[in-house]
Amino acid sequence: MVVTDGDLIQGVLRGDAAAFDELYERHASAVRRRLVQVARDEAAADDLLQETFLRLWTRAEQWQGTGSVAGWLMRIATNLALNHLRSKHRLRE
Repeated sequence: MVVTDGDLIQGVLRGDAAAFDELYERHASAVRRRLVQVARDEAAADDLLQETFLRLWTRAEQWQGTGSVAGWLMRIATNLALNHLRSKHRLRE
């Protein structure tokens, strides 16, 4: 039986840590690559990766069921990275 990302999101909604771990295993490397690409900072990418998956755990109900879970995670990660860049830029000023 193939377990889809959507099935795993449903598990996360029930508090299933194994479902969360599986989603992390499936998507963390691609999400991290995206974070490094946008933030251009390896250390920040590691922190933002954790924040991305924390949001998956705490806000799984926000996934609408349309589109892919991977795309949703990439959008979360990209937004976090852009916010990081904005705050970093503001601090320099």
